[in-house]
Amino acid sequence: MEEKMKQKELKRKEKEEKKRKKKEERKKKRSRIASFFKAMFCFTLDVVEEEEENENMMVVEEENKEEKNPEEKSPSIPADQATDDDQEEIMKEEEEKVEEEEVKMVEKKKRKTRRGRRGRNRKKEEEEEKTTITEKKEEETDKTEMMEKMAEVNTKEEEEDNSIEEEEEMSKKEKRRIQEEKLKNKRWRRERYGKREKTKKEKRTEKEKTKKEKRTEKEKTKKEKRTEKEKSKKEKRTEKEKTKKEKRTEKEKTKKEKRTEKEKSKKEKRTEKEKTKKEKRTGKEKSKKKRQRGKKSKITKWDMINEEENVKKDVEKLKKEEEEDVVEAALRFQCGGGDGVYVI
Repeated sequence: MEEKMKQKELKRKEKEEKKRKKKEERKKKRSRIASFFKAMFCFTLDVVEEEEENENMMVVEEENKEEKNPEEKSPSIPADQATDDDQEEIMKEEEEKVEEEEVKMVEKKKRKTRRGRRGRNRKKEEEEEKTTITEKKEEETDKTEMMEKMAEVNTKEEEEDNSIEEEEEMSKKEKRRIQEEKLKNKRWRRERYGKREKTKKEKRTEKEKTKKEKRTEKEKTKKEKRTEKEKSKKEKRTEKEKTKKEKRTEKEKTKKEKRTEKEKSKKEKRTEKEKTKKEKRTGKEKSKKKRQRGKKSKITKWDMINEEENVKKDVEKLKKEEEEDVVEAALRFQCGGGDGVYVI
């Protein structure tokens, strides 16, 4: 039940987010269109304002030129006839009169400048007025058309929003109606065929049983998977160990074969050397004997000493060779022992 409620809440939140996103997109579109129209309208107003400012600047420049040579005469104050109190009032009145005269002069100058400008450029003004009137009419027509288009777009979007909301409401109502009809049919069948409705406790017990069965099945599947993985790991380990042992044995065999071959080659070389040495010695001895027989000379002490020294040297060489053979045999025994002992 809790899972179903969570699913319903998630669906409801998703629908609300979709509606909110649609509304935001529509607001953005409307704001873009409105900003476009505002920019167009402000551009036209800026053009009109620039023209008016240019006209005002021309009027001000002409007035400044005329004011450079003023012909005003301020009246003098009669100080002999008035007292101190009356002088202030008279000064105020005179200042007011001067200000009124200045205002009148400025108005006259403006009228003269306007009349002169109208008399000089009446045709241009008429043409400009006609063009401005036509431009204003065109702008007004464009504005009305764009406003109508905007209104049509807004109405269409509102109609689409309303139609979508109505469809969603109708779909919800139809779903509720279908569910109510199903429940009514179930109740009618139970009442007709005498079936007893299940209580809440029975439903809970059934759900708990189904949950327990599912849990047990999941645990069994997990245990089976674990056992299979362990078996596969053990098999892989045994296979790796076997391959390693086979490789080691092969390497040892190859090493032993190489050693035996080397020993055989060394022995053959030594035997050949010994044979050559013996043959040389025998040849030398025979040659000496033949010489002695031919000469029939007597053996001196020096000859005996030389022979003894030669015999000692031969004995020492034989001893050294025997010692080297013993050392090599010991090393071979240690390196190629039966228990895999390698001492080098």
